[in-house]
Amino acid sequence: MVLSFPKLTLNIAVRNEEKRIATLLTSIANQTYPKSQLEVLIIDGMSIDKTLEIVKAFKENYNIPIHIIKNNKKDSASGRTIGLLYATGDVHLI
Repeated sequence: MVLSFPKLTLNIAVRNEEKRIATLLTSIANQTYPKSQLEVLIIDGMSIDKTLEIVKAFKENYNIPIHIIKNNKKDSASGRTIGLLYATGDVHLI
C-alpha cells in the first residue's frame, strides 16, 4: 500500500524573530513528513534584526522548500493574509 501525503503549507508571519526562528526551522527540518510535500512561507514584517539571514541560511543548508515574502504592513494579521494568497498546499497551517 502506498501512502499519499497532502501538500502542507506552513504560513509563518515573523518580525524580528532572530532568537526563535532557528528553533522553529530546526523543528520543521527534523519532522518525518516528506519534504517534497511541504511548503514553508516566511512572511517577513520588515525585520531589522538577523531573522532573514537565519532563514536564508536554512534555505541554503536544509532540504526544505522555504519561500520568503515581504509584509510591508509589518503586522502578523497582514502576514497571515499574505500567506493565504501565496499558499499552494492542500492543507494550510497558520
